[in-house]
Amino acid sequence: MNTTVSVYALNAGQHLEKLDERHQWNRHFRKYVHLLDGQKAVIICGDFNVAHKDLDCSQWLNKPTTPGCSPRERHDFTRLLSAGFVDTYRHLYPDESDCYTTCSYGNWHNGWRFDYFLVSEQLMDNVRDSLIMQQMDRDHNPITLRVTG
Repeated sequence: MNTTVSVYALNAGQHLEKLDERHQWNRHFRKYVHLLDGQKAVIICGDFNVAHKDLDCSQWLNKPTTPGCSPRERHDFTRLLSAGFVDTYRHLYPDESDCYTTCSYGNWHNGWRFDYFLVSEQLMDNVRDSLIMQQMDRDHNPITLRVTG
């Protein structure tokens, strides 16, 4: 039996004015899902409002002052992964580019991968695929996780 968590993370704000509040949210969320992971395997899905790697963000949006791309937000996301979770899409497609889940001004070639499926490390053997469904008429593309067992 697994636990599924759906998340919509706080945005750091247009000028990173909510970065401290976001950092606190990240810290509490990481502790919470780590506690759950100690009881049973966890699947986390949702909008984390962070492009973890340079590859997860359009080049022209990838600046340390851009919300979702700041070093502090990325570091906090790395800490979440280090707490025992795997970014399924990046694990399966480590070099894939232009794989954005949300875009800037309706241009899907300029966007961020803000939406993720994270799973407990113990579940990775059951993960078959993690997909981004390209739908040009949405503000966020749907994502899909295929898991067996």
